[in-house]
Amino acid sequence: MASTAQATAFGVEKMLAAMRSMSGDIERSASEALTSVGAFYAKEIKQGIVRQAPGGRKFRKLADSTLKSKTNKAGKAKNKALIDDGDLKNSITWKRDGMNAVFIGLLRTTKHPKYPGGVANLGAIHEYGSKKRVDRPPARPFVSPVVHSMRVQMRAQTVYFHMLHKRLDMRARRRGYSVSRRAFY
Repeated sequence: MASTAQATAFGVEKMLAAMRSMSGDIERSASEALTSVGAFYAKEIKQGIVRQAPGGRKFRKLADSTLKSKTNKAGKAKNKALIDDGDLKNSITWKRDGMNAVFIGLLRTTKHPKYPGGVANLGAIHEYGSKKRVDRPPARPFVSPVVHSMRVQMRAQTVYFHMLHKRLDMRARRRGYSVSRRAFY
């Protein structure tokens, strides 16, 4: 019978060999998990616009002149900020930016026939406000409140670790191992 020291050494060597064989799996799993976080944040930003409170921060009330200009032919006013026809909301996206980062927001390359400067410029006007335009729209941030919300950050972290665990465990099971959830939470 092998001594305890030999058995422990064999167990550690076996574990290290398994970890070395999974290094590529860890990178791929982290990449897939980061992709999930990008999709999660884009969805949160869109939902924040629809709820009129991105990141839990309510939008400023629309000016009377804006409400008047947003009245349709039937005489019904559209009273939601940043939503006329959904172009801005529908243009919010995410994109992988290298191995360890994800871009979330409006891509400069997104063109739209109604906005000659691009949807990203329209988004910047709403996010930061504008003193140069005649109508001087006030800032109605829709990206930064979501990104800076601790509640959303905690949920994004949970999405990341859940996906990372799921992918690693799936790959480890193919090799005859299992990844404990306790390692992630």
